[in-house]
Amino acid sequence: MRPKRVLCGPFIGFTLILILCVLGIIIDFFQGVTLVHHEDDMIGNAFAVLGSYLSYCLYPAVGVCLFYGERISNRVVSNIMLPVSYFAAMAFADGYHGAKIEYILAHYIGCPENYWPIARWLFWAIAFAWVPILFSRQIDDYDRDKLCFTGVTILGTGLVSEAITVWSKIIPVSLMRDFRGIGVINAILNPLIMMSAWVRMFRYTWENYDCSKVWPNGNMTAAALMLSIPLLTDVTKKRSDRKNTIAFLLAFVFVVAYGLNRIRMTDHGLGDICSDTLITYLLLAACGFIAFYDPVKDKVEDKARSKKGSKL
Repeated sequence: MRPKRVLCGPFIGFTLILILCVLGIIIDFFQGVTLVHHEDDMIGNAFAVLGSYLSYCLYPAVGVCLFYGERISNRVVSNIMLPVSYFAAMAFADGYHGAKIEYILAHYIGCPENYWPIARWLFWAIAFAWVPILFSRQIDDYDRDKLCFTGVTILGTGLVSEAITVWSKIIPVSLMRDFRGIGVINAILNPLIMMSAWVRMFRYTWENYDCSKVWPNGNMTAAALMLSIPLLTDVTKKRSDRKNTIAFLLAFVFVVAYGLNRIRMTDHGLGDICSDTLITYLLLAACGFIAFYDPVKDKVEDKARSKKGSKL
C-alpha cells in the first residue's frame, strides 16, 4: 500500500512542520524573548545570502516545468513562462541582496558607480543561468499536466507569499514587534486594533521607519518555499518516493537552519520565523490539495514505459 504523501513528501513531515510552527508562535507569544544578535558575523551573513539565493533558484526550475508542460498545447505561453520565472528570480534576489552586491562592487572590485545597476543584473543573470540548463536535462516530460501542476503550484505560492509579505508591512511595525506573528490574528479579529494600526501606519511611513528587521520576514518565506522541492524531484527521471523523502528531509533541515540563523542575525523572533514558514507551507499545501495530482497515474505510466523498454 502506498504511504500517504503531501506535496510528494511524507505525511508525517507535513504534520511535524505544522506542529513546530504553531508551537513556535505560542512559545514566542508568551515569552517574547529576544535573542542575542550577531549582525557582524560573516558566516551568518554569507549563509543568509546563499540560502536566499538557493531558494530563488526554484523559480527558473519551475519555469522549465512550465516550458515543457505547455510547449505542445500552447507554445506562446511556453516561451513566455521560462523567461518570466527567470526574471522573477533575478528581481526578488536583487531586491533583497542588491545592496550587498553593490558593496562588493564598490569595495572589492572597484566598479564605477554608474555601472552598478548593469553589473548587479548581469551578476544575477549569470548566477541563475545554471538552473534551467541543469534541470532541463533531469526533467521527465512524459506528463505535461503534471509539469504544469508543479510549475503553477510553486510559482503561484512564491508570488502570493511575496505579496502577503509586502501587504503585511503596511501594518505598523510596533504592532508586529509587540505581538510578533500572532499580532496579525489580533488585528483581524479586533477592528479597533486594525483601525489604530492604519492610523499609526501613516506616521511610521512619514518618518521613513525601517521595518526590514521585524515581522514579516521575506527571506523566510522564500526559504520555506524550499519545502516544495519534492514536487520537483517527482518530475525528474528515475523518480521514487524514497528520492522525494530525502529531498524533503534536506529541505526541512535547510529551513530550520535558515530560520535559526535569521533569529541569530536579525531582530526577528521565533514567532516571526514560524509565522512566515507556516504561511508559505500552508499555501503550498492548499495548492496541492486544490489541484491534487493522482500518484496512481505515475505508477501506471511507469509500468507501461518499463514494459515498452523491455520489449525493445
